[in-house]
Amino acid sequence: MKTLLSLFVFFSFCSVNAQNSQDTLSIYFDFNKSTISSASSEDLMEFNASEHMTIISVVAHCDTSGSQAYNLKLAQKRLDAVLLKIDSTATTTIAQGEKISSKAKNYDAQFYRRVDIIYSDKSKEPPSLTESVVEFIESKDVKLNIDLKILFYPGEARLLPECFSEVQEFLSIMKKNPNLEVHIHGHVCCGPNYILSKNRAHGIYMYLLENRINAKRMKYTGHSNTQPRKWPENTVENRDANRRVSLEFTKK
Repeated sequence: MKTLLSLFVFFSFCSVNAQNSQDTLSIYFDFNKSTISSASSEDLMEFNASEHMTIISVVAHCDTSGSQAYNLKLAQKRLDAVLLKIDSTATTTIAQGEKISSKAKNYDAQFYRRVDIIYSDKSKEPPSLTESVVEFIESKDVKLNIDLKILFYPGEARLLPECFSEVQEFLSIMKKNPNLEVHIHGHVCCGPNYILSKNRAHGIYMYLLENRINAKRMKYTGHSNTQPRKWPENTVENRDANRRVSLEFTKK
């Protein structure tokens, strides 16, 4: 009961946070103009034709040549011109005017006469955990090694908030594929800590066990900091990547 309660607290603060591969398409304008050039119109037509693009936001900018009020209106006109060319459903649209250009250290007027379309490109996204496992099951491969995207708070076995969707996906995979077995590997960053790495793997193991996955199908191991995913650990991103759990799937 104590373990079950602690795991409930462990996961109750997690939430879904989909992470897509984001990119930007910039549409540039002539000085004091809000008309889209023929070349940019072709770029927008090609962008609209793609089935992989999902628009996140559209942001319009100006240089600092006019007054702030004038530049804000010009940015809005540029924004409207671009929105007429794209499917802008459920997007965030912002007319920034000269808010960004006025603070630039290396100012280039032409660079700020633009509208940015920030989008996610599904074609660049890596396969999901489920997709990778399905491919493994259908293949002749005997083993699949994969890193979960779940990350941990520094020095803790407590998951970061964006973790829970993938943990649930892992559980669903194990329930739907009874011939799968898994070895759960825990890792740490920033110095040796075998106990913490083992606790991270054990936390995932216990979550599956208490959701009726047979213990005979699972085992777990802590590796301290001996298997870093990224090196050197001189950035937050690299340290986050090394605080992780990886899975080793095999077939019965």
